[in-house]
Amino acid sequence: MTDGWIARWDALDEQRFAPTVGVRVVNATGCQLCRFRIEEGTPRMPAVEHEAEQLTVMLEGAQRVRLGEVEQEVRPGAIWAIPARLEHASQLRELPSSVLDFHVPHRPEFVPGGVSPRPGPPGRMPPRFSRWDAQSADAVHGGERRCLMADRGLLTRLIGDGPFAIPPGGERIVSLERGRIQVRAGDRRGEAGPGSVWVVPAGVAQDIAVLDGPIELLDFQDIRPRQEGAA
Repeated sequence: MTDGWIARWDALDEQRFAPTVGVRVVNATGCQLCRFRIEEGTPRMPAVEHEAEQLTVMLEGAQRVRLGEVEQEVRPGAIWAIPARLEHASQLRELPSSVLDFHVPHRPEFVPGGVSPRPGPPGRMPPRFSRWDAQSADAVHGGERRCLMADRGLLTRLIGDGPFAIPPGGERIVSLERGRIQVRAGDRRGEAGPGSVWVVPAGVAQDIAVLDGPIELLDFQDIRPRQEGAA
């Protein structure tokens, strides 16, 4: 941890979502990032639906995921988007399995003390499965960028040797999966390695220098202010 703003996933408290399912959570002001690890002995994840829109990245293992009436087998490299109020569930095929779930707004069961999200309309977008290699790659200085956009959230993956300049936008939660970097966000600076996670307030740019690359950085952004401004 650097000045309290860059943390490591493995240093965060783990909640037991079920006896064989652990989750570590980073809560920002209006969004949330959950890292689930599912151990041997878990045949399935129960069906749930919630007010949050969800963007998910598959990190480890294999699952058969159902989004409403649509099902697909997913493995590392898979990404998917779930609109608000859509029932979803999964059967576990290979364990252990790990995913990152980004929620806009929060799921209250993963917030200390709970929250009560303001009910909103069901998501406009259809549920969809994809893979990183199916998303178009944009060349950026020192690497490439691929994105998956939903109604409320934007998921971006940066890969390369940098340096990278990330412009200001909505509130973000960032997870570094590979490599080591020096990051500056506004007046805050710090060094981050694999398994690091941090929150960037809305309207703050990031400058990233790669110390040990190539890196893989996952940037989860709440784009509701942008969408509301365009409405």
